[in-house]
Amino acid sequence: MHYETDAAAYVHEDFPRTAGEEGTPLTFTVLATADLRDWKGKPGRATMGIYSRNGTVFNAATTEWVNALMELNDGVVRKITQNVFNRLKGRVPRDWEEVYGGVVDGNAMASVRGLLYIATTKGGAGGTGGKLWWRYPTGVIWKEINQGPFTNEISNMAGSGDILYCILGQNELCWRPAIDPKIGSWKITSGYGPEGAQGFTKALASAGGMLYAIDTEGVLWRTPSRESPPEWQRMNLTPWLNDKITAMTSYSDILFASTVSGRLLRSNRDIIAESDGWKSIEGCSDRVGSIGLAVVEWILFCADANSKLWRLDLYGLRTPKP
Repeated sequence: MHYETDAAAYVHEDFPRTAGEEGTPLTFTVLATADLRDWKGKPGRATMGIYSRNGTVFNAATTEWVNALMELNDGVVRKITQNVFNRLKGRVPRDWEEVYGGVVDGNAMASVRGLLYIATTKGGAGGTGGKLWWRYPTGVIWKEINQGPFTNEISNMAGSGDILYCILGQNELCWRPAIDPKIGSWKITSGYGPEGAQGFTKALASAGGMLYAIDTEGVLWRTPSRESPPEWQRMNLTPWLNDKITAMTSYSDILFASTVSGRLLRSNRDIIAESDGWKSIEGCSDRVGSIGLAVVEWILFCADANSKLWRLDLYGLRTPKP
C-alpha cells in the first residue's frame, strides 16, 4: 500500500490458512493476501485476517491503512473499513458459527496440538467411512491417516499430549500417536472403558494427563492417560444429566459436554477435581445430535449428526456464579 507489508506465515489449501508460527493463532482466518516479495520497498507478503478471542480482532496487514483511507481516499480501503464497522458495531450474541468444510459421517472428534481429528462411521458416503481424518481449525481439507483395519467402530475419542485415545465398539480402550506414518493401527491398552449397565462408554475427554469417561449409568470416572491398562477411579460429580451426555472434551482444566437435546454443559469449577456438578451454559444455540466436541485455542468445535461443523468462542465463559 505504501511502505510496509505485515504477514502471518501461511500455506495454501484451496485457500490460505495460517501455519501458526510466531504466535499467530491457528484460529486466525486469512481473508486476503498480497504477494509483494518482488516489491522495491520493504518486500514481503501481507495477510489480512480476522479472529475471535473474547472479542474480534481485524488485522489490515499494513501500517499505512489510515493513510490510504484518509489521504488517498482509496475506495477499496473505504469499503473494507465500512464492512468491518458494520460487522463490529453491534454486540454479537454468543452463538455457534458454522465452519466451512464440515465433516461427512463423523462418529467421534478430538483435538491434539491445535489440530482437529475425526473418526467416520463404517459405510460412510463416498468411501469415507471407517477412517481417521485430521485438519487445521481454519482449513477445509480433511486428510486421511493410515490407521490400518480394525473390526470395531470408534465411538469416542480424546487427545492428550501427542496421543489419541479412543473407545471401540466393544468398549476397548486404544491409543495411537496422532500422526505417525509408521503406526498403521490403534494399539489396545489391554483394558476397557468404564462400564455402565449396558457395558459401554458414552463420552471420553482428557485433561492434565488424565482421561475422563462417562458410563451408561451417568457416572464420571478418571484414569491416568497412558498406554498401560487403565485404573478407573470414580469421581464425586453429581450425575445430573450425565446419562444424557453424548460427547465431552476439556480445556484449561474445565470439562465441556453436550447432551442428546443439544444442551451445552461445563464443570462448575475451573478445576475438574474440585467440581461437584455441571453448569448449563446459557445463550448457546442447541446443536442437537452432537457426535463430538474439541477445543483449539479457546474455540469449541462441535461436529453434529447432520455432517456440519460448528465453532463457539469460550474465552468469556468464566467460573459460573453459584
